[in-house]
Amino acid sequence: MLNDNFILAYILRVSDQGVQYQGYFAEVENSLKAERQLVGGRITTYPLTAEMDIISCDDAVDKCMKLNRALYDLQGNFITAFLGNVMVVRHEGDSFTSVRYEDKEIIEKCLKPIERIFAGQVFLADEASLLKWRGKYGTAN
Repeated sequence: MLNDNFILAYILRVSDQGVQYQGYFAEVENSLKAERQLVGGRITTYPLTAEMDIISCDDAVDKCMKLNRALYDLQGNFITAFLGNVMVVRHEGDSFTSVRYEDKEIIEKCLKPIERIFAGQVFLADEASLLKWRGKYGTAN
């Protein structure tokens, strides 16, 4: 059981060299400082579902962060792309709360690794080829 200072998040990472990693669950400190450290700057949120949010770096483009994940709706329509590390959490009102292990299926269905974007088309990477993250959860890379 997590204490009030930590939540369970689903984290999707990309290195400064553009290496994407498999998503994973981690206990993260439930603070703005920790969230900023994980995504590498000011945070912004984007709704994944009515209950879940994607937390990413607000100025990822300005910081020239690498492509990470493409967001698709449940019908398979492309919505947007995320650069840099992202994390998925649930929310209750204005507070972030833990994701559930069963959320992984929806998260991975909607957030797919990007190989490249060319001529307005998104090319996806093979999820099975992604490496496992071996570092500390709270660092940008």
